[in-house]
Amino acid sequence: MKNPSTPARIGQDIPVELQAFNWAAFLGNWLWAIHHGIWVAFVPCLLLLIGVMTGFPPLICISLVFTILTPFALGLYGNAWAWKKRGYYSSPDIFLEQQRQWKRNIFIIFASILFNEWTWKKKYYWSFPDIFLEQQRQWRRNIFIIFFASIVVIVFYYLNFSSMVKIPIQIASKEEEIVQYLGDSIVKSKYLGKISCEWNDRGKRIESHFTVKGTRNEGDLHMIIFMNDDNIIVKKLLLEDLDGNVIYNRTNFYYQYKGVFV
Repeated sequence: MKNPSTPARIGQDIPVELQAFNWAAFLGNWLWAIHHGIWVAFVPCLLLLIGVMTGFPPLICISLVFTILTPFALGLYGNAWAWKKRGYYSSPDIFLEQQRQWKRNIFIIFASILFNEWTWKKKYYWSFPDIFLEQQRQWRRNIFIIFFASIVVIVFYYLNFSSMVKIPIQIASKEEEIVQYLGDSIVKSKYLGKISCEWNDRGKRIESHFTVKGTRNEGDLHMIIFMNDDNIIVKKLLLEDLDGNVIYNRTNFYYQYKGVFV
């Protein structure tokens, strides 16, 4: 068991099995980057935005070059960046299994898009230019809808079903006084809440604040945790009733978590 006062650094050597080309990162591009916290993938978008706002054409050209190169960079170095950035995977096998799931899902999406494109071309495109253009406008609308819907789904997932919600509830469920007040089967009771994450060279800091309920009562759970590998140091665990009265307060204790943090 590791000493929680001296957590391991996450900037460790990359396991050999993670040094292969990552097709999930290559094809998933910004979706994969958002999930794994690889914000360097959005540098081309930032450069393009600055170039458009300042009216500086060379910067726009540079952003387009970076846009072309970004998928290849993610494919070549995505595993290393994700492994270092998210240092809480308990083993390379768990990391690779998650990447295989990403690859399967992305290939299904791309196959569906290509099949639809091929079908329409065979039937209509070359004979009816107006139908072709109308279909392209529909594609453009659908892409914008999917883009914004994806953002909504990602935010909804992280606020309700991610490990950043599950782990605080797991920790709270181990505290006898909290269970006595809330009851059994503690769950998040409202869709909204506040969750913030910060990475540094020692691990990940998570602060969460949301309403929970059990079989007896409801309360506001506020927790600050530091995570590295499978080790969690709970800096603050505070439970208040809905009127703001403190029910339980505990600080600086150790908790061990097994599983994939997503």
